[in-house]
Amino acid sequence: STAPTVVTQDITVNLDATTALATVTAAEIENGSSDNCTADADLTFALDVTSFNCTNVGANTVTLTVTDEAGNEGTGTAVVTVVDNTDPTLVGQNISVSLDSSGAYTLNVSEVDNGSSDNCDFTLSFGYEQITDPVTGVVTEGDAILTQDLDCTNLGDNDITVYARDDSGNEVNAVVVVTVVDDIDATVSLQDTTVSLDQNGFVT
Repeated sequence: STAPTVVTQDITVNLDATTALATVTAAEIENGSSDNCTADADLTFALDVTSFNCTNVGANTVTLTVTDEAGNEGTGTAVVTVVDNTDPTLVGQNISVSLDSSGAYTLNVSEVDNGSSDNCDFTLSFGYEQITDPVTGVVTEGDAILTQDLDCTNLGDNDITVYARDDSGNEVNAVVVVTVVDDIDATVSLQDTTVSLDQNGFVT
């Protein structure tokens, strides 16, 4: 009733660029297991987890079970590191926007998106906040910038960079043109007044 000796190996797998899935077989984890009675070719191997997706990016512990012809089982663990190395697909679009009565417009990054996608989750932004530590001076990255304020100084065409970054840090960028228009008529205010002619018949 001696259990097989299980020998495993750690592996790294990449998620598929389209399906965002990866499959691992017991043979990929097996690394020379043996038994005192059963020939290596007659051992059976089973892996507890064989399918991985975006939620599994990083290190995952799996268990390999090896069974001999007498039904004795041995187990061993290995680490499957799941990697997403596929860049997002960024599809931007040029748009025109009109300033409001205050001469302002808040542009949302979703307005310049034209069907961007990724095999896993991603964030579309105008970049990321840069936070400087007041003591060390070290700059770290903060939240994604999702809006951009425009005003009268932006009238006309503006080249704006858009970024698409997925949860694994894969990032691409593209430049879109945002045309800012002021199509609100000026407001004219008038008031009645009374004037007096001078001795020469003129108003000064």
